[in-house]
Amino acid sequence: MKKPRLNGMPRVASPTTKTFPWQWVLFAPALLGFLGFNYLPTVASFALSFFHWNLLDVPRFLGTQNYETLLQSTSFWQACSSTLQFVSLSSGLELGLAILLALLVHQQTQGKAFFKACYFLPYVTPMVAVSLVFGWLYHPDGGLLNQVLLGLGVIQHPVAWLANPQTAMLAVVSLEVWKTVGYNFLLIMATLESLPAEWIEAATLEGASVWQKSTQILLPNLIPTITTVGLLTLIHTLQAFDAVYLLTQGGPQNATAVLVYWIYKNALQFFKVGEASAMAYCLCVLIVGVSLLKWWLQRPKKSGGSSIAG
Repeated sequence: MKKPRLNGMPRVASPTTKTFPWQWVLFAPALLGFLGFNYLPTVASFALSFFHWNLLDVPRFLGTQNYETLLQSTSFWQACSSTLQFVSLSSGLELGLAILLALLVHQQTQGKAFFKACYFLPYVTPMVAVSLVFGWLYHPDGGLLNQVLLGLGVIQHPVAWLANPQTAMLAVVSLEVWKTVGYNFLLIMATLESLPAEWIEAATLEGASVWQKSTQILLPNLIPTITTVGLLTLIHTLQAFDAVYLLTQGGPQNATAVLVYWIYKNALQFFKVGEASAMAYCLCVLIVGVSLLKWWLQRPKKSGGSSIAG
């Protein structure tokens, strides 16, 4: 016999009632996929860094020999040098241009949405399409850049921008900067728009110029955001691969062969999986070091002042 309901209210199951954990059944595929495609390859790559393996034979244990070989490899240090050059140019230009564009757009009273869309559009454009456009732009025969410079009389003969070690890196950097500066711009722009409008209005009433408002009011309040965006940009450029792979293939003369591209080349072209894994973990240590630097710069202060928000 069923128990009567009180005041027409439905019965509520007891908290001790056991039910089948359907939430874990639904969550299991995503969890297994995450572990299988993230943590398992990470652990396997670390293990392979102590082995010699060419993807065909049985892995042979070498101990730390792969790491010792890297430290004595000229190609590895050349890749480190190319990476340092690429990172310093790309991250500096991306951050500097993002700050400049954000300050300029913030001063506008109309058209802000249009400028935001224009600057962010390259970031969501597929890298393959962007690389094709830049490849045509830098083409020695009929490329737009050569045609413009020849028309202005800056150069007398077409320049093979992607075949010259001195200009190939600049070409890759320009692609990377054009592609990603819009993302940094939006992050900085969001911080600017969150600042109280009264600050700018008061400075305007006191006769402050645009330069004074930018350097004395806006920039000091952008320091936490600039620190975060700068370090995130640094981490991103350390992992750059697609721009190099699509535009120059690491050439000419390995002038643009950054670390991630060199890892790919050792693993899938030279079939030196052990050395490639060791190189990947050298890069991992570098990225972790940058992340720890970010944490140290943004740690809460023990006394006085407010903490820097990330």
